[in-house]
Amino acid sequence: MSWTTATADFRRLISDGPTDRYRYRKRVFGELNGINKLFKTFEFRRITNFTAAPAPLGVFKNGVLQASAYVSTEYLSTGEFEVATAPVDGDVLEASYYVQWFIDVEVEEFLLNGAYWLGFTATAQTPPGLIPAVLQYATSDAYMKMAMRWRETQSETYRLEDAPKKDGTTEADAYLAMAATFKEKATSLRDDYFTRQGRSLQPLFSSIAGSTPKTTPRG
Repeated sequence: MSWTTATADFRRLISDGPTDRYRYRKRVFGELNGINKLFKTFEFRRITNFTAAPAPLGVFKNGVLQASAYVSTEYLSTGEFEVATAPVDGDVLEASYYVQWFIDVEVEEFLLNGAYWLGFTATAQTPPGLIPAVLQYATSDAYMKMAMRWRETQSETYRLEDAPKKDGTTEADAYLAMAATFKEKATSLRDDYFTRQGRSLQPLFSSIAGSTPKTTPRG
C-alpha cells in the first residue's frame, strides 16, 4: 500500500502543523518615524495573513488589535507587510500569528532523501515497517536546515530584539545536536528492520550443544 500521508505524518512528528507554532504579541521590525509603512515579522514562514486574520491574530498598535484593513499589503513568503497609516516614534507595533518552519516542497524533499537513503526512488514506495526510519531521517535533515538557516539569517538586530543575552550560535548548535540524535534513531530503526532487533550476528534458531560419551571398543 502506498504511503500517502507522508507530509502530514512528518508535520505531526516535528510539530510543524498550521496551528502548532503560535507567536503572541511579538515585536515586528521596521522604523517608527511617521513615514515608514513596511514592517517585518521575525519568522520567514509566517502563514497568518494579516489582511484577513480573525481575532486574536493580527497586528497590535500600542496594545490595541487593529482591524484587518490596517494592513494594506501582505508578503507571506518573506514575513513583510505594509500598513495603511505609518506609526510614529513612540508607538509600539506587535503581532500575533502562526508560523511553520517548512513549506510543503521542503518537507517533500526531506522525506524523499529518507527514501533514497533506504534505496527507494520515491517516498510512496516506503514499506510500512520502514516509515518510522524515513520520518526520523527526514527530521534529521530538517534540523540540519534549521541550523543553517539560523546562522545565515542571524543579525545583530534580531539578537537585540529576540535574544539579547544569548550567543547567536546557541540555537544553531542545538539544532545540529537534534539532527544527530534523529539520524542515530533513523539508523537504529533501519537496522532493526533488516535484522532481528539489531542482533544480526545472533543465530536465527537456538541450539543446544550436546556431548557424546567416550566408549571403549569391545575386544
